[in-house]
Amino acid sequence: MISDLLEDALYYVDRNEVPLVFETICDHIDKYNIPITEDEYGEAM
Repeated sequence: MISDLLEDALYYVDRNEVPLVFETICDHIDKYNIPITEDEYGEAM
């Protein structure tokens, strides 16, 4: 699963679509209930 998530993100990185990378990562964090710290959240926002 993790490798699939990374492949999705790297697909967009290769195409210079950074906003889509961020959106994809956020979607996966939400979909799979991946916990993040307050510091990670603050850094992302």
